[in-house]
Amino acid sequence: MFNGQSQVNEIKRYGDPVWEKISQTQRWGQYPEIVNFYLGVKNGFENENPNVKFTPTVLDIGSGGGANAWFMKKEGANLILFDGQPEFFIQVRDTFQKFFVPYDGARELLGDITNPIGGKHLNGCIDILIDNYSLVHNAKENIIRAYEQYYQLMQPESRSIFYTATFGQKTELKDRGFTAKFTREELNGIFGKIGYKIIRTIDRQIMENTCGKEKVNTVELEQLITILGRA
Repeated sequence: MFNGQSQVNEIKRYGDPVWEKISQTQRWGQYPEIVNFYLGVKNGFENENPNVKFTPTVLDIGSGGGANAWFMKKEGANLILFDGQPEFFIQVRDTFQKFFVPYDGARELLGDITNPIGGKHLNGCIDILIDNYSLVHNAKENIIRAYEQYYQLMQPESRSIFYTATFGQKTELKDRGFTAKFTREELNGIFGKIGYKIIRTIDRQIMENTCGKEKVNTVELEQLITILGRA
């Protein structure tokens, strides 16, 4: 056990010496990717407006069991949980309780995530929208309709930010129901036609292990992540 910096200073180090400096000056890995995105948006706004405390309204599209939601609520989000399965809200409450995060103030919204306005589920403007591989499990025409409606829910003057993650053609998924697959060119065309401003794209291929009943299955995922603003 290391009880303080003075004790650490006396201990021999191993590996490339550059890591001594890195370990003393940098820190990462505290949060999953989605929460890093949320914190980047929140901190960026507050850095530009130092006299304003930003409490962003965050729409977690297809919130599931709350894997991202509890982090964001802990870090000050005004949270809207949007999902089509009521059982997930029970899981979310359990997740919040497990990590000692107050659930008070979180809004549960049960409905069709591909039809947020037409289904009369949402109105008004949202600061941060997050779709972490949720819309992609729907038919393409419904996904496009969803993107059109979420655009209308974004704040004007490019204040709102939309993180959306989907899958490319090389993706292989099992036991996840229907999954739409896109190309980057196809996605960019959809976003441009609607009027989005593409801020950043992150395209990558990874191998992921999933545990089955009898063995570990390895699947290939082509991840297409897009960060959007309102033009």
